[in-house]
Amino acid sequence: MSLFRWMISFLLVAVTLTPLAVSQPVPPPCVPDCFGDPFGPTQIAVFTTPSGCVVRVWYSSRLACGIYRDVAIQKVEIIGSCGTPTSMLMDEITAHLFLTNPMGFPEPDTATCDTLYRVTRGQCWRRDTIDCDGDTLMLPCGVGPSCCLVKYEVCRDSMGTKYVRPYGSSVTPDTCIVPPGASCENICTVPHYAAPPMGSQAPHGASAPMKASGINIVPNPATSSFSVYASRLAHGAWTLTILDPTGRTVIINAVTVGSNGKLEYTVSTNAMAPGIHFVRLNNDQQHLTTTVFIVR
Repeated sequence: MSLFRWMISFLLVAVTLTPLAVSQPVPPPCVPDCFGDPFGPTQIAVFTTPSGCVVRVWYSSRLACGIYRDVAIQKVEIIGSCGTPTSMLMDEITAHLFLTNPMGFPEPDTATCDTLYRVTRGQCWRRDTIDCDGDTLMLPCGVGPSCCLVKYEVCRDSMGTKYVRPYGSSVTPDTCIVPPGASCENICTVPHYAAPPMGSQAPHGASAPMKASGINIVPNPATSSFSVYASRLAHGAWTLTILDPTGRTVIINAVTVGSNGKLEYTVSTNAMAPGIHFVRLNNDQQHLTTTVFIVR
């Protein structure tokens, strides 16, 4: 075989085996409902997440059904290294967009929560493609109607500090269609996407005074400590667990809920690194989860 033919054969094999993407088109936004309300132009935001990942995010927004403030996350580029799992990274990206609000959505008043915010994205995502700069592309994985729609609550506490938390999911998990051989993660099965207790949502998602909806964390973001508040709990022994973004247990404590069904417990952040953490409260029958952001 001549040297020229050998080089051509080598290059063809290299191109076949290397998962590089010179250009990946931006997928259209998922439209799960309110079909007469299209999303606006695709925007791009570059920022660092609480777990330290630098990302470039393609997103768009709309006012849906005249009520909901929707963000569609279409594509993510992870710049450099990032060990945060896909579902947790998507949570961080969503929280950042609602906190910084480049969409220009109306902001809640002090000491109120608005439940009109939603995020839509594909149910399954993969991160097995590397672009020509060596960065990882996180892309929707699957075909067919696999939109994941999650409601968010955007709040301001009595000091005016803004925070967000998942409020409930209106999709059936595990319905996306994964192409053969693809490595995908369903991001709609995260535990803290549970619906809030009955009666906690204001009518039609209108602004309402803050109250316990699962677990409340004050302040959030937190620096040296934060308090965990919950109500309508079963009387008796519970376990409070704090996990870092990798799922490693950082703090675990036994707590007791009195006959009034309320819990108030203060946690020191000395053992917690800056970034997002998951707060879990469970007994034999119930399991509640929320997030807290640690800042220094």
